[in-house]
Order: sequence, then structure tokens, then C-alpha cells
Amino acid sequence: MALFIANPTKQNNHLYYRVPEIQRVLEEVVPAGGQIQIAKHLNPTKVQLEEVLSQLEKNGCVSAASINRAKDKRFVLVYQWDKPIDVDKIATAIEKNDHLLQEISDEQFKETAEGAIHAISTLTQSEPTDAEMKVIENVQTKGGKSSRTVRTAQK
Repeated sequence: MALFIANPTKQNNHLYYRVPEIQRVLEEVVPAGGQIQIAKHLNPTKVQLEEVLSQLEKNGCVSAASINRAKDKRFVLVYQWDKPIDVDKIATAIEKNDHLLQEISDEQFKETAEGAIHAISTLTQSEPTDAEMKVIENVQTKGGKSSRTVRTAQK
């Protein structure tokens, strides 16, 4: 019996868990975008792995089978029994995470812009008829190239 855990985030994930019959907390690192077979070194039973999984589910671990069905859900950890999780499923979870986090970022930017425009109108004691806020983001890519993104919010 094997339990595979994938990490569809952009940060390494340190898992802390207990296995019945072992008196200490165990730790394993799941690399960003990677996966591990949990507790492999212990040759655990199905009951032990089910206990470990119940601990991980409390922290957001979901079945790999749910990735394609889930909408507006951020994936922190993904599991699958007996065989490694398909790389395409991990990639899909990463893409969904990226999309959801971009939506959250866009909404927060819009709210920040609205707040700034409101603050300016309060200070000037006049309602702007046409206001715009721009943020220019310079991002260094892995290949060393720089990309520029302009985000604009208008009233």
C-alpha cells in the first residue's frame, strides 16, 4: 500500500504527521511542483496511511481525482493511492492555483485603487470625474529576461 502526496504550489511544503505506534512527529518535505511517497521508509499499513491522510486532509489535502472538477479552489496538497500522481494533474492544479491567485490579486488591486481614488477625493473635497491608477510591475523571468506588466484601474 502506498500513498503519494503532490505539492502544486510554488513553495516547498513541510509535512508534519504522526503514525500510530510511533511516539514522535515525523517530517517530510514535498518539493514545489513535486511529489513524494509518504512514510515510504516505514513500510506502513493501510490503516497507518489512512491515519496520516486524515491528518493531511485537515490541512487541505484533496484527492487527485477532484482536481478537474474543482472550481475556485486553491490546492495545497493532493493525494493518490498506490501510484504516483500524473504530472498533467499536478500541472493542472498549478495552473488553477495560478489563475485563482491572479483573480484574487486583481480584485485586491481594484479595491486598493478604489480606496486610493476615494482618499484623494476626500482630501481634495471633490469627486473626480475621471480617475485612473496604474501600477507597473517589472518581473524577472527564469531565463533572465525582464517582463513588464501594467495594471490599470479606473473610476
